[in-house]
Amino acid sequence: MNDIVRTNKALAPARGLANANMLWIPGGTFLMGSNDHYPEEGPAHRVSVSGFWMDQHAMTNKEFRRFVDTTG
Repeated sequence: MNDIVRTNKALAPARGLANANMLWIPGGTFLMGSNDHYPEEGPAHRVSVSGFWMDQHAMTNKEFRRFVDTTG
């Protein structure tokens, strides 16, 4: 396996609950783990993830609690 990342170039969805301080991270497929280092890191395998919104900056526990309370 190689570690080249293949991403979904689809446009970001409407922001909805995302705000201006968030960035769209496109989904893709990547190689997770390793066959060459620690045993608990293997085996290397392909993983696909959907795109998601992520804050550009760190969030405090209080801010995260407000988010969880608001969004369920």
